[in-house]
Amino acid sequence: MPLLNIEYHSAGKLQRLPPRLTSPLLLLLWTAQCPTCIAELREIAERQEVIKELGIGVLALSIDGPRDSAA
Repeated sequence: MPLLNIEYHSAGKLQRLPPRLTSPLLLLLWTAQCPTCIAELREIAERQEVIKELGIGVLALSIDGPRDSAA
């Protein structure tokens, strides 16, 4: 299935999703100001072994913006 052109920063580098995925991907958009988002992230983390066994990838992208690396 073709994807949107999604770019994000990880470990200080610009990353890009591949144009096509070979396995399912759970894409989570979250913000630190959203208690429901944080609860969902915790639940995904608790179930990561099962999710991995099912062959599902997880990408959680914060919409809070870039972190201040000087802090």
